[in-house]
Amino acid sequence: MYFFNRFKIDLILYSADKQQTPFIKFNYARYKYIKKDFQLNFKNVRFITLPRFFNSGINFFIALLAIFNIKKSKFDLIISRNLYASFLFSCILKKRIIYEIHLLEFGFRKYIQYQALKSKYTKTITISSKLKYHLQIHHNLKLENNLIL
Repeated sequence: MYFFNRFKIDLILYSADKQQTPFIKFNYARYKYIKKDFQLNFKNVRFITLPRFFNSGINFFIALLAIFNIKKSKFDLIISRNLYASFLFSCILKKRIIYEIHLLEFGFRKYIQYQALKSKYTKTITISSKLKYHLQIHHNLKLENNLIL
């Protein structure tokens, strides 16, 4: 609770259905759902809901929106579960980030994940010690700045 009260947070979500909501809009229904499920006080959280115009590429679109938001705002910390945002912030923009990882990527996404992981601007959070172990083998690197949940 204390953490959420200290910082202003932008939480970028996409609409689960194809409902065409306004581009940036406070979504009260989503807010109530998250507040109830996680029992958190979101006094300083701004919810940004994206319409789902298409089925693929939504994570890349969210990353671009995040970059736009951060460019126009002052920020203290970037925490991202989005692979593309983590890559763009750490490798292209050279911003310090915390990248929360839930799975191994393959193909082109594996290359992007590898680049983000080896960046000196990236600290990682993995959801288990097993995932950290498999990430290190998968990418043939040692995760130095890693926290295991």
